[in-house]
Amino acid sequence: MILNTKKTNVVHFVEWFPNEEDQQLGVFIQKHIEAIGRFTKSTVIYIKPFSKEQKDEITIQEVNGIKIIRGFYRNATSKNKAGNFFNYWKITKKCFSLLEKIDVIHLHVLGKNALFVLNLKRKTKLPIFVTEHWSGWLDDYYAKSLWRGKWVRHAIMQSQGVSVVSEVLKEKIESFTNRKNIALIPNIVSNVGLRKEKESSEMRFLTVADLEDEIKNISGIIRAFSELKSQGFDRWKLDIIGDGSDKSHLISLSKSLGLEEIRFLGRKTNDEVLTAFPNYDCFISNSRKETFGLALAEAIASGVPVISANSGGPSSFITEENGLLIPVDNNSELQSAIKKMTVNLGNYPPKKVQASLANFSAEEIGKQFLDWYERGSNQIK
Repeated sequence: MILNTKKTNVVHFVEWFPNEEDQQLGVFIQKHIEAIGRFTKSTVIYIKPFSKEQKDEITIQEVNGIKIIRGFYRNATSKNKAGNFFNYWKITKKCFSLLEKIDVIHLHVLGKNALFVLNLKRKTKLPIFVTEHWSGWLDDYYAKSLWRGKWVRHAIMQSQGVSVVSEVLKEKIESFTNRKNIALIPNIVSNVGLRKEKESSEMRFLTVADLEDEIKNISGIIRAFSELKSQGFDRWKLDIIGDGSDKSHLISLSKSLGLEEIRFLGRKTNDEVLTAFPNYDCFISNSRKETFGLALAEAIASGVPVISANSGGPSSFITEENGLLIPVDNNSELQSAIKKMTVNLGNYPPKKVQASLANFSAEEIGKQFLDWYERGSNQIK
């Protein structure tokens, strides 16, 4: 099966995708799809429950040459899981009925989408490919969930190809499923400018994250700066971009510690974040787990050195030329890294930092996906 022309119809069935409520959700998936769309005719299907009681709805738009079909369904009460699943299945079936031809189905992050596609594969024998990003694999989530683990393992084993964005994620999925031919295809890393030279002695720090503190540990960053301030560390600013369930708590924590130097800027689009990077001296990630760490890589691509917890994926591209890795959940090490970066910022010239990153361009990643499709499709008898 030759997959090198625009005539190949690839349907990307995604669990996460940028939307009106969260423009950063799954932006890395969107970039993968746009890269694949350089070589194929790609269509996205994204199913999402309404936040309010409304009738089912389907919208269709085209963005950057990719057709996006969004299906919205009425979500029943949390107790009525069967009703919710029925509504999901019904709107998904309607969305797929709008497709004239399918050559390949590509699942991005496994969820209910896998159940629908496994049923479709049983009837049509269509080739299925899976790309995983979810950090829940790092906590052995599916090993702890018998029913979900069973059908996720089945989806992995029934697919023609499985890809992941980091070695640590690859190892987890291999261990759980015993599948060995998993491809490593990283995220696409973009930039729109290079870090500006400092105009003052003030250090400008940035964090971009979902404000879900159990995973992202933003409170640890806030407390680290509070402790440093009490030691006389001044002339710094920290901007936090993102939103989430812990936003109010984190703002209250910052205020209670008297940290006027910290600003919460809310959600931003990926383009807005990329434009912001060159205005900062250092990017901080304090996550407890990351399958890749796209914001970290985008900061490096913008010539901005980073401080990151050694949370999984980031260790694959953070080097002594572009930043500092620290142990997870280690506040004293975070404080030391902040001080060290402030003193040694001159050791991280923007062009040197930028040059340290591998080629994660859309063109290169798109070609890797195309080769992956080809290899997997050749396995079909």
